[in-house]
This record gives sequence, C-alpha cells and structure tokens, in this order.
Amino acid sequence: MHHQYGIIVPLIWAGLFAGMMVLRHRRKMALIAMGGGQRPPFAAPSPAADWRDAEIAQLRERVRVLERIATAPHTDERRSADLAAQIEALRDR
Repeated sequence: MHHQYGIIVPLIWAGLFAGMMVLRHRRKMALIAMGGGQRPPFAAPSPAADWRDAEIAQLRERVRVLERIATAPHTDERRSADLAAQIEALRDR
C-alpha cells in the first residue's frame, strides 16, 4: 500500500507546479492585454508601433469631435459651422 503513495505524491507535486505555471502565464497575458505589460528589454519600439500610436491619437480626436456633434444642440448655426470646419480639418489630416 505504501508503494502507491510513492508514485502519487510526486504526481501531485508536478500537477501543482504545472498549475502554478499556467496561472502565472495567464496573469502575465492579462497584464499585457490590459496595457500594463512591459516590452521585453531586447525589443526596440518599431516604426509600426509609432504609426499605430499616431493613428490612435487621430482617431481619438475624431471621436471627441463626433461626441460633441452628437451631444450638441443643433440650434446655433455658428456652432454648427464651427463643428463642420473641425470635421473638415480632421478629414484633411
């Protein structure tokens, strides 16, 4: 009967270790997905990442303008003309 425990105990320890490694990996991936992860020290910022960041900044600005359009009362002609000019300025970028 004691011979069975000689096999089971190491298997339990191996399972616990594997489970801990899986949880550690999932936590790391969740941090990266939420933007809290850091780039590896050997990875330099790429031009594609710079382009993506610039594109995101432009899109955020467009969303701000669209939010103002959606929430602004449309009674003031001057304000409507100003928003139209801002939209055109965003298209020209």
